[in-house]
Amino acid sequence: MEICILRFFDENGKHQDAAKGSIPALFLIGSGAEGGRLGFTWPNGDRHAVGCFVTPCIQELFERFKENGVNIVGEIRQTCGPNLRFYDPDGNMWEIWQP
Repeated sequence: MEICILRFFDENGKHQDAAKGSIPALFLIGSGAEGGRLGFTWPNGDRHAVGCFVTPCIQELFERFKENGVNIVGEIRQTCGPNLRFYDPDGNMWEIWQP
């Protein structure tokens, strides 16, 4: 997998803990030959989200999404922490992660 995480510094020149901070990180991921609508594919062909949001309460957000008819991709997954993927109304896939 080709991946790089570009993290930004806070006002003191230090990286923030993703679970506590508000400084964004930019994930740069090598795309497959076929991308998606404003998206990417992993080398195995699976779709990859165009962006990821961090939340301290993923289960509550998941329930709220279900109640409001958000197009969720499956259930909450466990990769490097709980995360879920969903599509916006334009068909772009996004991800939410809880550190």
